[in-house]
Amino acid sequence: MKPKGKAKTPPKNRNPKPLPELNEEELEEQFVRGSGPGGQATNKTSNACRLLHKPTGLQVFCHETRSRETNRKLARRIMREKLDELLSPPGESARDIKVARERAKAAAKKRKARRKAEAKAAGKKAGSKDGQASTEGNEEDEDSWEDDDGVESATQARPKAD
Repeated sequence: MKPKGKAKTPPKNRNPKPLPELNEEELEEQFVRGSGPGGQATNKTSNACRLLHKPTGLQVFCHETRSRETNRKLARRIMREKLDELLSPPGESARDIKVARERAKAAAKKRKARRKAEAKAAGKKAGSKDGQASTEGNEEDEDSWEDDDGVESATQARPKAD
């Protein structure tokens, strides 16, 4: 029995390069009061996370959610991404690789759309050349339309009222 639908192949090397690990001893973490929309609830709670990476001096501030723990995890992920960009050679960070992959995918999609449009235009052009030759003699004049018997239609035979 054959499987239904299109076969799904696993993506090639989705995460080619893992992000660098964070050493907790190199981090300084503070929970500060958030800002922005939300009024009193936002202004009174200290759920925004500020991370400092001591060796590099990188700072990250995260106040995405109302949860302190979620902001803490998000701040660490952002710090890992920033460290990866800082420590990796140009074009080799995980973000650069992802952006390059997305650009290549968009370019392939654009090429495919252009080829499809060209093929469609070529098909119309070829169809219109062949179609004109075959339909030129088949056009009928509506004023002199006749039935199969060779008799003019009753609606066409009547004189027009002014």
